[in-house]
Amino acid sequence: MKKGKVLYDVLLQHTDAGLEKTEMDLGWAIVAGKDPLVYFKNYPGRFPLRHLKDMDLVKKHSVEFGKGVPIIDILKHSKDAGLKYFFMKQEEYSISPEQSTKENMGYLHAINL
Repeated sequence: MKKGKVLYDVLLQHTDAGLEKTEMDLGWAIVAGKDPLVYFKNYPGRFPLRHLKDMDLVKKHSVEFGKGVPIIDILKHSKDAGLKYFFMKQEEYSISPEQSTKENMGYLHAINL
Protein backbone atom coordinates (compact mmCIF):
# COMPACT_ATOMS: atom_id res chain seq x y z
CA MET A 1 0.00 0.00 0.00
CA LYS A 2 1.26 3.48 -0.90
CA LYS A 3 2.34 5.71 1.96
CA GLY A 4 -0.50 7.97 3.02
CA LYS A 5 -3.26 5.72 1.75
CA VAL A 6 -5.97 5.24 4.31
CA LEU A 7 -7.51 1.81 4.80
CA TYR A 8 -10.97 3.38 4.41
CA ASP A 9 -9.99 4.57 0.92
CA VAL A 10 -8.73 1.11 0.00
CA LEU A 11 -12.00 -0.43 1.19
CA LEU A 12 -14.07 1.98 -0.89
CA GLN A 13 -11.88 1.58 -3.98
CA HIS A 14 -11.88 -2.22 -3.94
CA THR A 15 -15.46 -3.07 -3.06
CA ASP A 16 -18.52 -3.21 -5.28
CA ALA A 17 -20.52 0.02 -4.89
CA GLY A 18 -23.72 -1.92 -5.53
CA LEU A 19 -23.01 -4.32 -2.67
CA GLU A 20 -21.07 -2.36 -0.07
CA LYS A 21 -22.31 0.75 1.74
CA THR A 22 -20.71 2.37 4.78
CA GLU A 23 -21.38 4.59 7.76
CA MET A 24 -19.22 7.68 8.13
CA ASP A 25 -18.44 9.40 11.41
CA LEU A 26 -18.31 13.00 10.17
CA GLY A 27 -16.57 14.41 13.22
CA TRP A 28 -13.67 11.98 13.27
CA ALA A 29 -13.29 12.06 9.48
CA ILE A 30 -12.81 15.82 9.63
CA VAL A 31 -10.48 15.67 12.65
CA ALA A 32 -8.38 13.17 10.68
CA GLY A 33 -8.00 15.78 7.93
CA LYS A 34 -10.43 14.16 5.50
CA ASP A 35 -13.13 16.08 3.63
CA PRO A 36 -16.44 14.20 3.68
CA LEU A 37 -17.58 16.12 0.60
CA VAL A 38 -14.69 14.64 -1.39
CA TYR A 39 -15.79 11.15 -0.33
CA PHE A 40 -19.41 11.92 -1.27
CA LYS A 41 -18.28 13.12 -4.69
CA ASN A 42 -15.88 10.21 -5.32
CA TYR A 43 -18.21 7.52 -3.95
CA PRO A 44 -21.77 8.76 -4.56
CA GLY A 45 -24.52 6.85 -2.81
CA ARG A 46 -22.14 4.85 -0.62
CA PHE A 47 -22.94 6.58 2.70
CA PRO A 48 -26.55 5.88 3.71
CA LEU A 49 -25.67 6.06 7.42
CA ARG A 50 -23.84 8.80 9.24
CA HIS A 51 -22.74 9.72 12.72
CA LEU A 52 -23.67 13.37 12.89
CA LYS A 53 -21.22 14.87 15.33
CA ASP A 54 -19.72 18.33 15.64
CA MET A 55 -16.09 18.58 16.70
CA ASP A 56 -13.74 21.15 18.15
CA LEU A 57 -10.79 20.76 15.79
CA VAL A 58 -8.25 22.15 18.25
CA LYS A 59 -9.21 20.07 21.28
CA LYS A 60 -10.35 17.12 19.13
CA HIS A 61 -13.50 16.40 21.09
CA SER A 62 -17.20 16.65 20.34
CA VAL A 63 -19.15 19.84 20.90
CA GLU A 64 -22.77 20.82 20.41
CA PHE A 65 -23.88 21.40 16.81
CA GLY A 66 -22.86 24.72 15.33
CA LYS A 67 -19.77 25.12 17.53
CA GLY A 68 -17.19 23.30 15.40
CA VAL A 69 -17.12 21.87 11.87
CA PRO A 70 -19.43 23.15 9.08
CA ILE A 71 -22.25 20.66 9.58
CA ILE A 72 -24.72 22.66 7.47
CA ASP A 73 -22.41 22.52 4.43
CA ILE A 74 -22.05 18.76 4.82
CA LEU A 75 -25.79 18.20 5.26
CA LYS A 76 -26.50 20.11 2.03
CA HIS A 77 -24.82 17.20 0.21
CA SER A 78 -26.81 14.44 1.90
CA LYS A 79 -28.51 13.41 -1.33
CA ASP A 80 -25.13 13.00 -3.08
CA ALA A 81 -23.92 10.80 -0.26
CA GLY A 82 -27.03 8.62 -0.38
CA LEU A 83 -27.97 9.54 3.20
CA LYS A 84 -30.97 7.66 4.58
CA TYR A 85 -30.37 7.91 8.33
CA PHE A 86 -28.08 9.76 10.67
CA PHE A 87 -27.30 9.20 14.32
CA MET A 88 -26.82 12.27 16.48
CA LYS A 89 -23.73 11.62 18.55
CA GLN A 90 -22.11 13.48 21.43
CA GLU A 91 -19.05 12.01 23.16
CA GLU A 92 -18.01 14.80 25.53
CA TYR A 93 -20.17 17.33 27.34
CA SER A 94 -19.40 20.85 28.53
CA ILE A 95 -22.98 20.99 29.78
CA SER A 96 -25.38 18.29 30.95
CA PRO A 97 -26.23 15.54 28.44
CA GLU A 98 -29.87 16.62 28.55
CA GLN A 99 -29.03 20.26 27.77
CA SER A 100 -26.60 19.19 25.07
CA THR A 101 -29.32 17.10 23.42
CA LYS A 102 -31.75 20.03 23.59
CA GLU A 103 -29.18 22.33 21.94
CA ASN A 104 -28.40 19.79 19.22
CA MET A 105 -32.07 19.17 18.48
CA GLY A 106 -32.74 22.92 18.47
CA TYR A 107 -29.92 23.40 15.97
CA LEU A 108 -31.27 20.70 13.66
CA HIS A 109 -34.78 22.12 13.94
CA ALA A 110 -33.53 25.65 13.15
CA ILE A 111 -31.89 24.48 9.92
CA ASN A 112 -35.07 22.58 8.98
CA LEU A 113 -33.53 19.15 9.02
